[in-house]
Amino acid sequence: MAPHEELLQKIGIVRGRWKAFVWLRGLAFVLGVTVLSLLIGLALANSTTISGWTVTGLRLVLLAAVVAAVIKALIIPLRRTPTDTQLARFVEEKNLGLKDSLVSAVDAIQKARPEQLTFVHLLTKDVLARTKHVRSDRRFCHCAHCLSLCGFIVLSSWERKAVGWYF
Repeated sequence: MAPHEELLQKIGIVRGRWKAFVWLRGLAFVLGVTVLSLLIGLALANSTTISGWTVTGLRLVLLAAVVAAVIKALIIPLRRTPTDTQLARFVEEKNLGLKDSLVSAVDAIQKARPEQLTFVHLLTKDVLARTKHVRSDRRFCHCAHCLSLCGFIVLSSWERKAVGWYF
């Protein structure tokens, strides 16, 4: 595999992990809005002072809140995919030893003229040697695990309360 293809493949891996992180963060937000909506709906539906039309209207408002949360936390962020240069900048911010070399290599690959191919090849090989020790999955995996744990805690505590209300 050519060095520039290997570098772009690494950037593609970071892009996939970024999408997974955005997906999990969005799902956690939507889950929180959904649980909050359900708790509000159950609390108001159990009160005797509120009319049936108000409860129906409240259901529609809470459904609109969940739909808005899906759009805000999932659809819009996933449609804005970062470019290779932005992902390279992200990796450089997390690994200060790279010092703009990754962004320079990605830019050189994308904008290379035929007479610059030797320079691009050497630059890309140098960047690949520098990025062998870089683990781009640390931040994404850590946040994904935290979000998954929070979602599990929220769901399990809500399930206990819901079971308690029925029995």
